[in-house]
Amino acid sequence: MIAMQGTTLVYREDPLPLWLRGFAAVLGIGLMIGIPGPFLIHADLARLVPDLLLAVPFILAPLALGGLFVFLSVSSAAELRLDPASGMATHRLRGPLVNRTRHFPLSDFSAPQTFMRENSEYGPSPILRLRLPGRRIDMVCFDSLTEAEQWAARIRSILGGQG
Repeated sequence: MIAMQGTTLVYREDPLPLWLRGFAAVLGIGLMIGIPGPFLIHADLARLVPDLLLAVPFILAPLALGGLFVFLSVSSAAELRLDPASGMATHRLRGPLVNRTRHFPLSDFSAPQTFMRENSEYGPSPILRLRLPGRRIDMVCFDSLTEAEQWAARIRSILGGQG
């Protein structure tokens, strides 16, 4: 969601709903335990090389995929505030594990870019990309490229007033 609150531009990513976080956590833990478990239980340490070398991909792949799902279940949502009155931007991560706030001068930002992403699952979607120092934010909350370009113009005016 992107909106103006007075003169401050606010962009918030929607956090994952609690039920989806729970599902991802259960799925990830299940993958990490359920698939490698039988391989580890039935491994014969006396025949270490042939048996365990064959089992390594079947142990490591579910651990990696399960770790990805657990990571998604605890991932943070971002909030970005561009305040032309103070000349500062606030980037806040909010989530179950990571809650961090960083401040940047607006002069550190590059100009926003707009483009169409053609290969999305719902068809072409407009993207507004804003580069923060050491990070980028892709805003995907627009119905059309024209709307994304209008918001990019607002961001440019906020950033342009800080020179």
